[in-house]
Amino acid sequence: MFVRLVAVLAVSACAGVDARPPEVGDVAPPFTAFAMDGSEVQAADLVGAPYMLNVWATWCGPCRREMPDLQELHEAYADRGFQVVGVSVDNR
Repeated sequence: MFVRLVAVLAVSACAGVDARPPEVGDVAPPFTAFAMDGSEVQAADLVGAPYMLNVWATWCGPCRREMPDLQELHEAYADRGFQVVGVSVDNR
């Protein structure tokens, strides 16, 4: 049983070999989300403008601690059109 488990884990680990972290300039995958005011936001709406997509959750301590830094980043570069787009993975 242990050998089977190790084999399954080894094969699973190799499944993502082609995956790489995103790089500056990569095209974001298509997404649709809702802003806090209820308006719909799509990845296509952000094309041509510099932005950082931050995926977070209210239950994630490090995510919550980085919020002031993200706000500071936004304020520092907003005049150049830069946006920080936060996507919460919470169910509510």
